[in-house]
Amino acid sequence: MADDTDIGPLALASQLDKVVGYVAFGVHEGAKIAVGEDQLKDSALSRGWYFEPTVMTQARNEMRFMQEEIFGPVLGVVPFNTEEELIALANDTEYGLAAGIWTQNIDHALRFARDIEAGTVWVNTYRSAAYMSANGGTKRSGYGRRGGFEVMREFSRLKNVVIDYSDAMQDPSVIRLR
Repeated sequence: MADDTDIGPLALASQLDKVVGYVAFGVHEGAKIAVGEDQLKDSALSRGWYFEPTVMTQARNEMRFMQEEIFGPVLGVVPFNTEEELIALANDTEYGLAAGIWTQNIDHALRFARDIEAGTVWVNTYRSAAYMSANGGTKRSGYGRRGGFEVMREFSRLKNVVIDYSDAMQDPSVIRLR
């Protein structure tokens, strides 16, 4: 609950087990752990479901931990050669809740933000919240929208009413209300 916390515990013991399992899948499929990989056991954190931020190299986009939503502090590093390849890799998943881009080039940021299929795209930050903005995902992630004016569409029903009253304008006796 400390204000200076960047990454807190996972919500449930079962989620911790899931994250541990995804890291194991990655290693089994050939990824290498560069940093992290373990549950935090230091005395101050041993009471919670903490998992070290983990970076896995030699990852491939088709690996299970790269294709499914982990909801834990695990990052896979996948090399690419062109911007087009990077966007294709980012979009090559059934999910699209959020994406993060780090760049000093605003043109790259805007192009990637436009082309990446995700409900939220953060540039040079991650998980910053704008409570008046719509929040939700694409594809199989984060159904619907919450927050901001966009959410009104979720709770509204659009109806069009089309009336041809050209005859009625000619002869007012045609209009009959019941």
